[in-house]
Amino acid sequence: MVTIDNKGLETILNENMELAKLIYFSVCYAQPIILPVPEIVTVVAGSAALGPFTAFILGFMGAVLGILTMFYLSRTFGMKLVQRLVNEKQLDQYHRFVKKNETWILILLFIVPVLPDEIICVGAGVSGVKVKRFVLIAVLAKLLTTFSLAYSLRLTEII
Repeated sequence: MVTIDNKGLETILNENMELAKLIYFSVCYAQPIILPVPEIVTVVAGSAALGPFTAFILGFMGAVLGILTMFYLSRTFGMKLVQRLVNEKQLDQYHRFVKKNETWILILLFIVPVLPDEIICVGAGVSGVKVKRFVLIAVLAKLLTTFSLAYSLRLTEII
């Protein structure tokens, strides 16, 4: 898979403006499932190409839907899927992080980029985190991170 950096994705979006929103949403959706691209890369590129509001709304919706999809897949298909998609060492790291204080650790893991979102989703899915709790944490965390990343370019212009 070709690594996409901020300028690469921004260029793709700018060169395909008629499909840019769909491309950006699709990347944000796929990110927590199969793409090893950090959220900061996609959201900042989306913000530069589409503007902060559009990048925030589409990025937030795409990321949350992708997170819920990955959580559902891991909850439904369990360890068989996990062993194919996720590095077991990272999954063990996730379990060590959340052993105690599950809620706060999940919030921090989603906000601070210690582990990729797919690892967090899979770990929560196979470890029995309650669905309502996971959804609430994922939505609040992505609301915060997507908003702050989408508007980070505007903040640097002001400073």
